[in-house]
Amino acid sequence: MVYRALRPDVDPRVVAIDENEHAVVREEGEPDGDGVYLIDRFEVPAREAEAFLADWDAARAALAGRRGYLGARLYRTGVRFVEVARWSSPLMVHRARELLPPDPALYQIAG
Repeated sequence: MVYRALRPDVDPRVVAIDENEHAVVREEGEPDGDGVYLIDRFEVPAREAEAFLADWDAARAALAGRRGYLGARLYRTGVRFVEVARWSSPLMVHRARELLPPDPALYQIAG
């Protein structure tokens, strides 16, 4: 899947996730469909992977009840994790900002 940033100042402007290279390690809700996507990348040393996954599960549980949150998928390749969280709109992401990274990068599915 290829995603394109909504704003021109977001780096990277394009994110490509090849499911042949990235294993899905977590999935909840409805991560596919219309809306916007918040994409985060994490470098996690192998010895910290289980703690990271527990923290990710807790964060998803906190977001699950937020209006506009639709679902998420977490991919892994080596020490890198990539989260793709689907939201109904940029406004709903903004309203949940206290639970999200500062200045989140939002994307839409490219063509």
